[in-house]
Amino acid sequence: MKTTTLIGSGFLALALSGLGCASGGGGGRKDASADGAQSSAETGFAPAADADGDGVITIPFDTGTSPSDTVSIPFDLGAPPQDAPIDPGLPPVDLGTPPADTGVLPPPQPVTGGLLVLQVEYPGKEVASVAARFRYGPPPQPTVTGTFGTCQVIPSTGGDAPPDTTTGIDAGTIVVKNLSQPVTLSPVPGAHGLDYQSGLPASQKSILSAQPKLLASATGGKNVPAFGGEVAVPGAVQVTKPSGGSVSKSSALQVSWNAGQGDEVRIDVFVADLDGPKSGNALVCTTKDTGSFTVPSGAMKVLPGGGGGFPIPISDLVIVGVTRIKATEIATEVGTVTLAVSRSNGAYATLD
Repeated sequence: MKTTTLIGSGFLALALSGLGCASGGGGGRKDASADGAQSSAETGFAPAADADGDGVITIPFDTGTSPSDTVSIPFDLGAPPQDAPIDPGLPPVDLGTPPADTGVLPPPQPVTGGLLVLQVEYPGKEVASVAARFRYGPPPQPTVTGTFGTCQVIPSTGGDAPPDTTTGIDAGTIVVKNLSQPVTLSPVPGAHGLDYQSGLPASQKSILSAQPKLLASATGGKNVPAFGGEVAVPGAVQVTKPSGGSVSKSSALQVSWNAGQGDEVRIDVFVADLDGPKSGNALVCTTKDTGSFTVPSGAMKVLPGGGGGFPIPISDLVIVGVTRIKATEIATEVGTVTLAVSRSNGAYATLD
């Protein structure tokens, strides 16, 4: 229920109760001489006044035994009430300003999530998307079976995170500007709460423009209030190592790319054959955007495959993806949402 509605109705009731007595328009009592008032003959009472000002009036009361048989009853009016002095030394009480009503439901947990603009620029594998999701509580995390420095071992194909089965919540309609085309994301019912649809086709290959920043704004919904902000677009990634050739599972893997201004760089390492990514361990590493990173040899050893295939002697490939990320965090009254842009490229080598 809206807080301002409760406050407003309370003040309204108080104001109306005062207006009814002050105006005499229906809230006060009727005057004794108004229509329907009884006379002294009908009640046995006669009007009386304090003629001598001593605070005592005499009320003649007809006993009804004879016309002249009356009894005088003295009635002490008491001292007139005095106005209590007002102490001017009392400080005024500041009631403050009632909080604005945003119409947002109180969160059971802090809200997380936000907007992600993604662009993969590997030749022949280009893909672009604009996605959004909001939830109560932390996002789902992949199962990590081991760590080597800043590299995590993920027991899933290609190092993908698990599907987000948290309940999606409502932040209203989201508009993203400065892309290569206008994009509006709308909340729609999904398998797990609300999903967001951008209207972009699955075949979308590019969405970023030459603009250095993206602007995003949300109208706000039942669960997340309106917000807006901007996020810088990271530069394109060019991977220079590995560059073909072969790498060994028993040796560290050197990864090189053009250094940039990303807030973070994510490096995905997985193994593929002719049928695609192989089941088994994959690696997800994080580092600064310095242009160079070494995947530890211990991490390389947990990867599946390696060596020639049978019966056709075709070696497995180690696929390396490098993703540069820029992000902006926006604080709201229910939690922190994130605007992020990622650009990815990749390379491969034969895995011995």
